[in-house]
Amino acid sequence: MRLITVLLLLIIGLGAVAQNKKINNTTQLWSEADLAGKLKTKLKWQLDLQYIRQSPYERLNLFCYNSQLSVRPWLHYYPVKNVRISMFVGVWYHFYIAEITREYLEYRTAI
Repeated sequence: MRLITVLLLLIIGLGAVAQNKKINNTTQLWSEADLAGKLKTKLKWQLDLQYIRQSPYERLNLFCYNSQLSVRPWLHYYPVKNVRISMFVGVWYHFYIAEITREYLEYRTAI
């Protein structure tokens, strides 16, 4: 049942359209992996890894360009059972794509 649900969500997601194709005629392949574990009873960790590939404007090819890579480690603290305080320090690397974007490194933090 779980596999069927995942497959249905994937099929629905592939058909979703977020922008008018007359404005932005590119496609993206977005993949993400989330790892999590426990350090102590009230302290947990999580690691988000995201990787995006993108097509150029002139042709639709999901595997043409590296677009973005991000690494975001989290720490979650549970002072009481139903309250969580979370923080992360993340790094986003934007690859150079001619005529679309420049190459740059971005740091983000949040609590």
